[in-house]
Amino acid sequence: SYGDVVAGMGYIALARSGAPPFLQNMVTQGSLDDKVFMYVVDGDTTEDFAVGAQLIFGGIDYSAIEGDIYYQSLASEPPLYYDFYLDDVQVAGYSQTNVFYAIADTGTSLIPGPPEDIKKLNKALGTTGMDANGNYRFANCDASAYPDVDFVVFNGRIWPLPASSWLIQSGTSCISAFSSSGGDIWVLGVTFLSVYPAVFGTYLTSERLEDIISYI
Repeated sequence: SYGDVVAGMGYIALARSGAPPFLQNMVTQGSLDDKVFMYVVDGDTTEDFAVGAQLIFGGIDYSAIEGDIYYQSLASEPPLYYDFYLDDVQVAGYSQTNVFYAIADTGTSLIPGPPEDIKKLNKALGTTGMDANGNYRFANCDASAYPDVDFVVFNGRIWPLPASSWLIQSGTSCISAFSSSGGDIWVLGVTFLSVYPAVFGTYLTSERLEDIISYI
């Protein structure tokens, strides 16, 4: 099992029944000290790597973070996802993408991206081919042999993702956490959030929701 419970933290626009989502109900009922929730996960690069996750309501666990909190406004209005714009995705300073739209998603384990960009990125990382499941594979599992993948967000700020986080043990070999999303979108899943915990904020102003996603 990959978890004990499913908590839908998305927006009402995605609710099939039209029912108010869990977080919106908590905000409306005044159940939160602060209108935020925080997602923290302990990194684990095995096949069962979504281990030790915490979902914190109404505040920020500062013991789980280092440094400052940076805020990024959502890209869509009204919001559908926790989405935002990227400046770039780089390896050794070289751009690997032509798509600059992304979402943060705690329900996604890996980091899917645009098919052509994923192909280019995995080639730059040194993959040797694909396995029977369509995963990009590596000749060895020594993380020190591979470069960081840099996500550039927040007006040029670089968020390096070390190989130890995206190199995934699969049986006796290793595969890449970067897979195809099937569309023009990057999805920063648990692989990214295990390195950079996220605070998601929802603020009610007048009759609309003003939303901010914060990466730490």
